[in-house]
Amino acid sequence: MAKTDSRPKAPPKPKPFLLQLIFLPWTLFSRLFTGLLIAILLSIVIEWIGMIFWWDEEHAQRMFIQEYNVIKTSFNFSILGSPPIILIN
Repeated sequence: MAKTDSRPKAPPKPKPFLLQLIFLPWTLFSRLFTGLLIAILLSIVIEWIGMIFWWDEEHAQRMFIQEYNVIKTSFNFSILGSPPIILIN
């Protein structure tokens, strides 16, 4: 027969509040970074699958022209100092 332990199990120790307060921003940042990284990788994989199975070669050129026009009309200022359209050219 198996013996049963009659001693009550101790509840887990709670983490100190200061430790939680220090690591909370790091935890939130790491989760956000992980989510963004997964989203970027997933979009790249979807693009590759589309290029292999569905889209023709003109698709890339049409997408480049469309994105170029959006950048040209929407983004006039850059942190790097020059407008983004100059960096693309």
